[in-house]
Amino acid sequence: MRQWVFTLGVDQSWREIECIQFYHANCCFHHFFHSVQIDRIIYSFNWKFGSSRPANIAAFDVCAESTHIISFPNDFSSQCSHRMSSGLIMRSALVDLDGRLAILHISKVDDRKYSMVIWKMEKCMVWEQLAIAIPLEASQMIHRCLLRVTTNHFGEVMLFLIGRSKTIFVLVLLYNFKSQVWRKLDIHGLLDKPSPCFWDTAVMHVIVDNLFSVAGGSSNRPLAYAG
Repeated sequence: MRQWVFTLGVDQSWREIECIQFYHANCCFHHFFHSVQIDRIIYSFNWKFGSSRPANIAAFDVCAESTHIISFPNDFSSQCSHRMSSGLIMRSALVDLDGRLAILHISKVDDRKYSMVIWKMEKCMVWEQLAIAIPLEASQMIHRCLLRVTTNHFGEVMLFLIGRSKTIFVLVLLYNFKSQVWRKLDIHGLLDKPSPCFWDTAVMHVIVDNLFSVAGGSSNRPLAYAG
């Protein structure tokens, strides 16, 4: 595969850069949820179903116009080797955690419980692992909801559980590392009559700056979005 780069406002044409061996983005299931930009470096999951090559992370330095490979943490890498599936990928994400690259993975503990496993890349280029239990109410919903994972500019981890009963609903769980407490937000009124093919065609990429209650007080009241 060949690679080119174009700098807005500077270049008049695309210029080819040195290519390293990595998969085209379309090879990764729902690849658009698995990249993050931190300090002018774009990190992306680099894997493909059925390939004998090890999965890893491709890091593209925008300034240097070069790409290098970062190995997965051993524990996560073993899961990729033995459980490479859309389910594994959809429960994992690359995120910016306090300015550092991190992998978030929602892991099944037993039939009723899930935990959030975090591998954070430290300055010494070593992965530091942390596991956080997910509240039981949310754990019991995960298997029947579409799941998205991200972080906000407060350094909180955000889990989006997107489900459907009579209407589409979104449950947002936020974890604060300082207080070590989960808090819950319910978002209502997205779609009154969801399409039967919603799960096959819908794509949700969430960038959140602020969520606040329009009624004030209780966090389970209707919410408004301010981006």
